[in-house]
Amino acid sequence: MSLSAMREVFALVESKTTWNALGAPQGADLDAEPRGAHLPEALGREGVALVEGLLSPGRAASMHACITAISAQGLPAIFAYMLDAFWEPLDRLVPLVEAALGPVDVLADLWGWHIAPEPGRAGWPPHRGVYDLVRGDDGRPGLVNVWIASSSVTRATACMHVVPFARDPGYPDALSRRPFETEGAVAYEVPAGTALLWDANSIHWGGPVLPGATHARTSFSYTLRAKSLRTMDDFESIEDFRALGHIARLDLIADQLLRYGHMDPDLSDAVVDWARTLVGLRKSRRVKMG
Repeated sequence: MSLSAMREVFALVESKTTWNALGAPQGADLDAEPRGAHLPEALGREGVALVEGLLSPGRAASMHACITAISAQGLPAIFAYMLDAFWEPLDRLVPLVEAALGPVDVLADLWGWHIAPEPGRAGWPPHRGVYDLVRGDDGRPGLVNVWIASSSVTRATACMHVVPFARDPGYPDALSRRPFETEGAVAYEVPAGTALLWDANSIHWGGPVLPGATHARTSFSYTLRAKSLRTMDDFESIEDFRALGHIARLDLIADQLLRYGHMDPDLSDAVVDWARTLVGLRKSRRVKMG
């Protein structure tokens, strides 16, 4: 571990000046026009649904610029969650998802992506979010992943692929079977500002960057869990995402880096060391307080 490199990361990410300098949009996205009336039926039937217009074009463009600026500083895109703008979409999203799942919790389970338009780059490989069937007490989907495009996304820029339940031979009785049968996948080319939602039992992945890609693919995610779900205790819920302060956001990001950082080929050792140190310090504080 390079102590000087880790100190630089600490100084960069813990300074509010860093985040203020990004010029992130403030307040509600008043121009957003989310369209997701079909969401309950689509999620229940096929395990995947689109919400167009969750972000307005202007808000999506500014969020893309923020993620790009964060990446330019050598930080992973997940640090975008230091900014209010990356929590604000939940105010529109949660009511839409609750129409399909009933009351939900926002989980401490999220990530951000900046995939450069370069050969060899790609999103995450095929996987399911969970490998046990997850349903609420009423039989409705219990756990939903939400992926939001802050740039326009095409096949060339590593678009998302999801296998609808009707085309998934492993659903619902062989979720752990390998190799995955992905022939029935749908590739989702979407404009910036679109949210793609899928049941966490679905097979999904980010495709490769293809020749002709003209811009980086930027995106970010949430995970929402039905309150009626009596299993799936792997992730804590966020009691009030609107009230997360600077330190709480840093703690959350550090946790996610240790959980998913191995999926990011650009993640530096210094950032991983920062995350490990911060998580260790937090655990030490809790022991002393206890």
